[in-house]
Amino acid sequence: MSIYVKTVEIIPSKGMSKISHVAFPPIDRYLLSGLKKDLQIENISWSEMEEEAFMKLIDQLKEFMKEEPFWKLEYYWDLNKKINVKTPDL
Repeated sequence: MSIYVKTVEIIPSKGMSKISHVAFPPIDRYLLSGLKKDLQIENISWSEMEEEAFMKLIDQLKEFMKEEPFWKLEYYWDLNKKINVKTPDL
């Protein structure tokens, strides 16, 4: 679903649509690994999360991102950080 939203909303609107502000990338092990130091989260297996734990994590991520669009979490994908990718300002 996240990839669909990115393709249909975020990219065409250059990150300016209302949905772009709340859409987030897939919450996977690469993202969680990249966020580990900055967010001080425990080892979480996203595939084993119950709904309550997932919603708590989403709340933590929203608080962490403050007013930044949620999709900018992509910067924290561990793979992006390893190759020094910067999230562009749109």
